[in-house]
Amino acid sequence: MGATLLGTSLAVQQPRLLHKFLLLGTKRRLLRYGKTENHKLHIFPCCDCGPVVVFVHGGAWGSGKPWMYRLVAHSIGEIIGACAVVLIEYPVYPDATILNQRDSVREALRFIRQHQRDLFNSQGNTSLVISGHSSGANICALALLEHAAEGSSFPLVDLFIGLSGVYCVKTHYLFEKSRGVHLISPMGAAADGIPSTASPTLLIEHGGLREKAALNFPATLLLHGSDDVTVPVTSSADFANALRRCGIYVQTAFPNGSGHADPLMDLMRKEPRASPTGQGIEQFWEGTKTPRSRL
Repeated sequence: MGATLLGTSLAVQQPRLLHKFLLLGTKRRLLRYGKTENHKLHIFPCCDCGPVVVFVHGGAWGSGKPWMYRLVAHSIGEIIGACAVVLIEYPVYPDATILNQRDSVREALRFIRQHQRDLFNSQGNTSLVISGHSSGANICALALLEHAAEGSSFPLVDLFIGLSGVYCVKTHYLFEKSRGVHLISPMGAAADGIPSTASPTLLIEHGGLREKAALNFPATLLLHGSDDVTVPVTSSADFANALRRCGIYVQTAFPNGSGHADPLMDLMRKEPRASPTGQGIEQFWEGTKTPRSRL
């Protein structure tokens, strides 16, 4: 929530960003993908061709709304030349557990894949790039691994960009407990007992998904500030190592001096491409254009 307040303040202090935020609102198209009013896609057109960026907000699994991250998602789209940006709205705790939120993201991605020609006026398969911040990165990774668990031979998305993500709920619960915030954080309740099924790293290492993840988990960028005191950078480092052991192509970026909200702040600047986060995303995007072995 602190990141949201900082982002709103930034937009207000910089009229150009505020104007961009409001202009994007006039272009927004809402589309329901699931069973409730909280299952909606917020679609923003960008240009005539290119990939589609899908963004999943964070908020400790218990807060957050897509409109708060409009500038963030649009900046990612600008950096990689997207034809459209889609923000996924999904129920949060207490209306949904972590695994329910995982299922919402997966359902939304399936809907986008199924209707992509009509949604984006594409003539063929449009590349999907999914990104999430904090708890949003967690449920993105869980959705991708749940898809892998089915043994499908094709990836649900083409690229994954995780920002300041929580990839081991068990480890993070102990970290929160050491800081005395575990009782006020919604994570424990949203995880319904901190099961390993809510921890992407554990699912790969001990959940029998290493071989299946190797088949269709997408190329991944894990970006995490070295000075993050909300979610330690080791969360992303450990997940990166687990993915690499599967043979997944993984890039990491750990900007010095950056905290938990800095990736969001970078993407809401006047020139997001010049920020550490923007540079990390651009380098990853350029790197994935070159054919490579997954091993």
